[in-house]
Amino acid sequence: MHKFINFFNMLNFVKAGIITDKYGNEFPTKELELATDEAMNIINMYPMIFPHLYKQGFKLRKYFEKGSVILQDGVVLTFGRYKSNGRLSRNATTYKKNGDFILHQIATNDTVKGAAKGVLDGFVEHCKSQHAENLFLTVREHNDEAVRFYNRYGFVKDSEIFWTSKKDGIIKGIVYRLRLVADKNIETVCI
Repeated sequence: MHKFINFFNMLNFVKAGIITDKYGNEFPTKELELATDEAMNIINMYPMIFPHLYKQGFKLRKYFEKGSVILQDGVVLTFGRYKSNGRLSRNATTYKKNGDFILHQIATNDTVKGAAKGVLDGFVEHCKSQHAENLFLTVREHNDEAVRFYNRYGFVKDSEIFWTSKKDGIIKGIVYRLRLVADKNIETVCI
């Protein structure tokens, strides 16, 4: 288990072959390789869900190098943080704000019951601590298990999206939003 490889340690890649977290703890790149392999083993369990990452560890390693991966309890979660306002993508009607987060992937090897929810709980709390207003994600509409998970968690469908693939043509998807702050237009009344 590589619990140190997660967002809360804010890993930075150092070209000298050492990974350094924000506290100055150093980890050899061999640990990064092991963590990348562990994360790829989880991602590769779902080739139909993550075809863009399947057997492409070099892409996942970039998330590690940016400090945009949580790998904990058999769960891998990759994410990003928006640096500007605007549309989520060219073909989505959802608008993001500077500082909002996007969850790119979350997958589990199912070795620890409830681990995906636990890792997502920690990530949501971190997003809130960074004063983000929203956490977005996109999911293929036919990924029924993920859609149920996100709905149960409290994500709300915001819009539709699509991707194109040479192999599959047009792939329909859903943009979900989890509001991390209370709506400023709603008044709370105490009785």
